[in-house]
Amino acid sequence: MSYTLNKVQIIGHLAQDPEMRQTSTGNLIANMAIATSEEWKTPEGEKKSRVEYHRVVVFGNFADTCSKHLRKGDKVYVEGILQTNVWENENGEKRYKTEIVSKSMIFLKLKSDNKPKDSGLSDDDI
Repeated sequence: MSYTLNKVQIIGHLAQDPEMRQTSTGNLIANMAIATSEEWKTPEGEKKSRVEYHRVVVFGNFADTCSKHLRKGDKVYVEGILQTNVWENENGEKRYKTEIVSKSMIFLKLKSDNKPKDSGLSDDDI
């Protein structure tokens, strides 16, 4: 029997404010870029680092919530699946876009001015 798994988990910071759009059928979609980083030392002891940017897409009412409450720099936990879209550009060349389709997201650290006003949460609760 063959099993497969498509699951992604990242913790990172929003590289830009969420971009909100609506489909022709009224479905809400929020697109985000989330940055994660990695640090290491070379064998010579030199510190190196790398930032990876992940495309994340959120659908429905949660897309609206993300758009209203998340801003560039906020820290989030994202869990979802990888999905690759393929299309041809105007020159007939195949183009690919891989993104994380979010199944759940936890707002870990919001800037104080982004906190929902009526949430009753303190900075320590978020």
